[in-house]
Amino acid sequence: MAVPTAADEIELRWEASPTPGVVYVVTWDGSAGVSSKIRSLGTTPLTRLKVFGKAARERHCYRVQARVDARDSPES
Repeated sequence: MAVPTAADEIELRWEASPTPGVVYVVTWDGSAGVSSKIRSLGTTPLTRLKVFGKAARERHCYRVQARVDARDSPES
């Protein structure tokens, strides 16, 4: 879920994995109109990640993957 938190800021939120020790890998579709290549946005142990600036004002597709011990879950 993408929740606006300011004029140029959104917070991505997702449900926690039941597996302990998970790190979430967040990717997105890149800059609007530039490329459809999937790009890394960041990693976090939390169930939320903030996006700032122009990217927060544009429409994008974000993906979250849970990673445990260097093994990825299916994308969501």
